[in-house]
Amino acid sequence: MLADIRYWENDATNKHYTIAHFNVWNAEMLMGVIDAAEEAKSPVIISFGTGFVGNTSFEDFSHMMVSMARKATVPVITHWDHGRSMEIIHNAWTHGMNSLMRDASAFDFEENIRLTKEAVDFFHPLGIPVEAELGHVGNETVYEEALAGYHYTDPDQAAEFVERTGCDSLAVAIGNQHGVYTSEPQLNFEVVKRVRDAVSVPL
Repeated sequence: MLADIRYWENDATNKHYTIAHFNVWNAEMLMGVIDAAEEAKSPVIISFGTGFVGNTSFEDFSHMMVSMARKATVPVITHWDHGRSMEIIHNAWTHGMNSLMRDASAFDFEENIRLTKEAVDFFHPLGIPVEAELGHVGNETVYEEALAGYHYTDPDQAAEFVERTGCDSLAVAIGNQHGVYTSEPQLNFEVVKRVRDAVSVPL
């Protein structure tokens, strides 16, 4: 069943559990994730973004994704990940994504706020939740080099950011990165705890 991410993220936060979030970019991955969620009787977030579409047409894959989510026996959220522009996330919404990420983390703090709030102000009246990112999670690279210039999420900035943007959830940078790690990740869980205490929205 197609589900509202806000309900399930709030339920997970209140009951102290996590919801798995999987990036998928082909039918096999999509079916595998939904099958596993049904076997575990667990809600699940399935997502893709510009970097994951590959040779599959966005329209075809999004329609397949939404159709399979509706037919699933567990709650499934369809999420557009790391939307770099309003045009991109608007297109994702028109093709059935019921959760959107406006990722302006590459910009400075004030511009990140402005761009995120622009998305929130547009999509909230339509009933669509918006995720944001603060700090910068790098792409696949040599992990040690990535850590050298890593921008961890600042808990004080996170509190201001959430208040000023009205975003529904926040992606944070804690030493994680996208892609395959080239060495043992050095995750800073103290940052997670401090951000969790500072903001009212799910992480």
